[in-house]
Amino acid sequence: MHKTVLMYNLYQCYLKEDMIDSAEKTIKMVIDSDENDIEYKYDLVRFLIEENRFEEALEELDNIKKHK
Repeated sequence: MHKTVLMYNLYQCYLKEDMIDSAEKTIKMVIDSDENDIEYKYDLVRFLIEENRFEEALEELDNIKKHK
């Protein structure tokens, strides 16, 4: 199994256990590991929205738009 997939699974576990800081760090590591997979970037946006960090979510969406 690909390392990125395993890291993404870890991210989901952290979310389920409400380990927010670890979840955020992990999803950012996933993105760094596979910058071409846009779905991971959208997961970060969803994460930020769930955390009521709307301005950061908008910034991430702008970054996604710039790199299309």
